[in-house]
Amino acid sequence: MTQVMPFQFEGQNVRVVNREGGAWWVLADVCGLLGHSNPSVAGRRLDDDEKDTLNIGEGIRDGGVFADGRAQSVVLINESGLWSLVLTSRKPAAKRFKKWVTGEVIPSIRRTGAYVASAVGDTSETLMARAVLAAQEALQRKDAELVALAPKALAYDRIAGMDGLLTLTEAAKECGWPPRRFMARLHEMRWIYRSGNKGRWIGYADKERAGYLSYKHFEQTHPEGLLVCRSQVVVTPKGLARMAHILPALEDAA
Repeated sequence: MTQVMPFQFEGQNVRVVNREGGAWWVLADVCGLLGHSNPSVAGRRLDDDEKDTLNIGEGIRDGGVFADGRAQSVVLINESGLWSLVLTSRKPAAKRFKKWVTGEVIPSIRRTGAYVASAVGDTSETLMARAVLAAQEALQRKDAELVALAPKALAYDRIAGMDGLLTLTEAAKECGWPPRRFMARLHEMRWIYRSGNKGRWIGYADKERAGYLSYKHFEQTHPEGLLVCRSQVVVTPKGLARMAHILPALEDAA
């Protein structure tokens, strides 16, 4: 059963769909908040694994959220796609939206399995009752949702504020790992390697094709005055988001 969770951000509706334990956001809602005027164009810029189409009425428990009859299907984006749109938005609300998601929505889901928003006039008893009901409903959903969301909250908060590429050392810092252990771990996971086990790190081709790694090119002058071109493997925001999925917490990796 697909469950739709209606939220509100600064008075605008934001629909999140729980699909097999994972959170998927309605593309049109996100685009409206972030100032992307054409959701279709924004969707085409995302990778295929960051978006999907939901047919309205096919095993959906939405409480009437999609009951306006205007659309037979909607385009959904996962959290990787969500942060891609946040990163490319120049609207001031993008920063507030990022803080709302990472500071309120995701932590609330981590604690109770549901989002409990307050309304004007709510008493503490009312909020408590609503939180209990939300938690009871959450117990019926898959534990995979919590597993997927819990390790990503802090990492995504940082990722959403970034607008460029990160060196391996910078990426290690963002993930909370010592640089040498971080690079050794990426080497074990076949993300990076060294030619002949020495020299600069090089990214595996499949990680480059996936958009996780890229290169920065720069010029360097030798003491002899010779100008040469160098390259350095770097981590993209998409790659850092992927690391939040697959890298364990440092204490778990010890």
